Amino acid sequence: MAKEQFGDWEPIRNLGRGGQSEVYLARSPLRVAQRKVFLSALSLDELNANSFATASYEYARPERLSELGALKKFNIRVGGAPAEERLKKEIAILRENRANLPRLLAANEVKQWMVTEYFPGGTLEKHPLRYKGKPILALRAFRILVKTVAALHKDGIVHRDIKPANIFIGSYGKLILGDFGIVFVPGTDSRLTITDEQVGPWEHMPPWADIDKRLEDVRPNFDVYMLGRVFCCL
Repeated sequence: MAKEQFGDWEPIRNLGRGGQSEVYLARSPLRVAQRKVFLSALSLDELNANSFATASYEYARPERLSELGALKKFNIRVGGAPAEERLKKEIAILRENRANLPRLLAANEVKQWMVTEYFPGGTLEKHPLRYKGKPILALRAFRILVKTVAALHKDGIVHRDIKPANIFIGSYGKLILGDFGIVFVPGTDSRLTITDEQVGPWEHMPPWADIDKRLEDVRPNFDVYMLGRVFCCL
């Protein structure tokens, strides 16, 4: 990855790639600054053995969870809606600090990137057997996910991309809904899809929405169907 400025967040490694973005594990600005201090200390001639060992460890040690974030860099989509519009909508949703959504840590609409909290447990897609033989745990986790979507629907917001790959495993097994790249928000001036563009994961999308073009009447039942598919996966 070419060197770019992400508000002093430092990309570490690639976590994944989607149709409109790439996601990287990134160090927080505070951790980046700390590493620079310890690296400078290692070049001092008067450093004793203990100080050298401390500086070496603090520079090279694994990052703590609080020092990490998921850096999402948006890409321009040819033939689709502008990436910046999708980014703005996603940032706007996360800035509301809604329960059971990823925390927004930093963002820059102009340079088309944002950083959210990092979930080391990954997504449900990476753990297909997590709830196998555990119906009670599955129901508890799913109930939280349903409440999250219901809260969005109360404000007329439709996610439109609910699938295991967009559901993160948070602390204590809580399911966190992410990726609002194609979210529908009522009362906005622009749509995130062009007239002949179809959106949503085809394997999870309701049959009445699979019409090979933009769905003009976006309703909450779009998400309800997808939730049912997710429950089958659980």
